[in-house]
Amino acid sequence: MSCGSTELCKQPGEQLVLRVERFLALGGTADVHQVRLLQQNSGAASQPAAAAPTQPAASAAHQHDEELQPGQQFAIKVARRLESYPAEQAGDACPALYLRGMGASVHQEWRVVQDLSSCRNIIKAFRLGCPGGPTPLPPYETWRVMLHVLEALEHMHAKRYVHQDVKPHNVLKVKNSAHRLSDHLDLVPHMPGGTPECWPPEMEEGTPHHMAYDVYCAGLLLLECRTAQLPFAHLAHLPWEQQRPCRTYNEAVASGCCAGMLAAELQLLKECLEVNTLRRKLARQLISGPFFRSMPARQ
Repeated sequence: MSCGSTELCKQPGEQLVLRVERFLALGGTADVHQVRLLQQNSGAASQPAAAAPTQPAASAAHQHDEELQPGQQFAIKVARRLESYPAEQAGDACPALYLRGMGASVHQEWRVVQDLSSCRNIIKAFRLGCPGGPTPLPPYETWRVMLHVLEALEHMHAKRYVHQDVKPHNVLKVKNSAHRLSDHLDLVPHMPGGTPECWPPEMEEGTPHHMAYDVYCAGLLLLECRTAQLPFAHLAHLPWEQQRPCRTYNEAVASGCCAGMLAAELQLLKECLEVNTLRRKLARQLISGPFFRSMPARQ
């Protein structure tokens, strides 16, 4: 099968350019021309790292960067940093290029890129799967996660994009306690893909994704953060045709995995897991709903 122009068929340096272009499509300010030029001159991540520049050369490069717009500085810094990574790590190095839908500054986004350990071990940021065993997030932190993720989805959906793979592994926690939604499968609407374990009841293999799909996955994110359990994991051995009728709010409650969740959390979960896609609320409607009108007390 020909891979055509898909990102997986391109070298890491070319992947970087594609990701910056997607970053621009979502309202970013990075200068793609600068990244392309840098890629052509240095080979970006597909070439071995160059020797460290001399002090005068480094100072000159820094001065040049300071004269650029912040978005241009960000793109060039990412490209330069990728030069020092092995090719197999390049794909993990810039998840923050995907989305700036929550008003994050370039500096905040760059801090996420710098912390590769957070990018690869996102589940640890949620304290799920830690050495002491899975630990649910407290209501306050879950509230913040859901607010930031739904704000990101609202931003994407307003531009007619779908994320396709909302789950804890794709949410980054940065040092200012904000959360970043990353790792889009494709910033093109209505393309099949995603994680089968997160498919909503209306989903079948090859079915085009839509915005209601992202909202359903956000509900599973809420359930997993608050319970430290993979939702509907007990259905994994069944064929998809038998799983579909069970992947509902009522099934989640009946399984007992919702024990300990607050009433407001259960209401949000019910709205996200609504079986009828026409009645399933949009991200912007959920943000303006009762769940986000009062913040839980910090524990």
